[in-house]
Amino acid sequence: MKILVTGGSKGLGYNIVKNLSKNKNNYIYATYNKTFPIYFKKLENVKLLQVDFSKNDFINRMKVIPSIDVLINNYHSGYIFKHIYQYEATEILNSFKVNTMPVVEISNYFIKSMKKNKKGTIISILSELTKSKPSLGLGVYTAEKFYIKTVAKHWKKELEAFNIKIINISPKMLNTDFNSQIDVRYLDKIKKAGGYSKIDDIIDLICNIIKMPKKYCGQNISI
Repeated sequence: MKILVTGGSKGLGYNIVKNLSKNKNNYIYATYNKTFPIYFKKLENVKLLQVDFSKNDFINRMKVIPSIDVLINNYHSGYIFKHIYQYEATEILNSFKVNTMPVVEISNYFIKSMKKNKKGTIISILSELTKSKPSLGLGVYTAEKFYIKTVAKHWKKELEAFNIKIINISPKMLNTDFNSQIDVRYLDKIKKAGGYSKIDDIIDLICNIIKMPKKYCGQNISI
């Protein structure tokens, strides 16, 4: 099975690639920006692709991939912890361009071959913030995830006839370097409210989705 994981060099993405590569029947493409784990270089069934999603030509990097069975949209450049009213309009626009549009463009690119093959699975990593009350300082990040959630609903409806499964996963916050910009007082609140999602649980869910996509089709799964 051919799988593409965006943002596959650190945090959750790294763990997804590492786990899926244990199955030698999987061939995994993993994107990274500046650095990648040396460990992946040793694996015959992992191909690393250097992609800068802030550049307009990022979609050309995808053309080295002939086709895929599963797309896991995991990439996000990271958020700035501040109120929406503190943002300049250009900051919001640039964040949307770098973090949201690549999900849409890459998905649309591979949907073409999935339609031709009449099969495929697209998994997007969202956030529990799309299901909960607004969180101070995370408005732009949440809005970006809501946009992808809405687009995924339309993909599901438009692609039903082509056997393409659209599934979202909305975890709680993860205990990774991705959250290094967040105010420690907010992190304390998360711990008191039930803590972080476990990376192993998310990976187990992804593995189950890949094996049985029909069971999860169209869902936005909290974990």
